[in-house]
Amino acid sequence: MSNFGSEQGYRIAHTLGVLMIVGAVGWSLLRITGITSSPALLPLVFFMVFQMLLGGLLLYAAQLKKNHSLLSQKFYPASIAAAILYLLMLWHWLQSPALHA
Repeated sequence: MSNFGSEQGYRIAHTLGVLMIVGAVGWSLLRITGITSSPALLPLVFFMVFQMLLGGLLLYAAQLKKNHSLLSQKFYPASIAAAILYLLMLWHWLQSPALHA
């Protein structure tokens, strides 16, 4: 087994985790300052909290994978699946009629 796959897997999860946390903090600042004050965007708070938690999960999974932990064999794929499900939930919410009314 080559070391390339494990190193790339670590970098992808680490980068994705950091981007999700930074994105959620950015959206939080926009919400707090009132730039996005539409009532239809209220569920965005749920997505921001979920995004920060998922970003932390991805960072932890990346660290486990980097350290070659046995737990990473189950934790790492689960965190990637959680990220995909999160993106699908966000896409579904962005397609909702209430948001475009």
